[in-house]
Amino acid sequence: MNEIRQYSPAFFSGFENQTVEFETISQLKSIPFVLNFTTTEDFCGFAISRDNNALVAVYKNGTEWWVVGFIKDTNIDLPTWCPNFNPATNKVYTLISI
Repeated sequence: MNEIRQYSPAFFSGFENQTVEFETISQLKSIPFVLNFTTTEDFCGFAISRDNNALVAVYKNGTEWWVVGFIKDTNIDLPTWCPNFNPATNKVYTLISI
């Protein structure tokens, strides 16, 4: 059984972060605090930061991302996150400023 520990920035108060067990990616994506990250039209998908076990919600073709929580065992079927990665297309976008 795997688990995710919810992440909230330290400046939030008045509640405790949840830890929820799951067995499948489908179960992970249906956890309410995970599901909350999918409600905007800019949402591209989820990825895993293998450096720190973070589940990352990716937005705007990979140019924005938020940490959802921390996964106990990252050996799951999600792409590896890197900056500007869009899980919907499996592409890394390079931002060019002129």
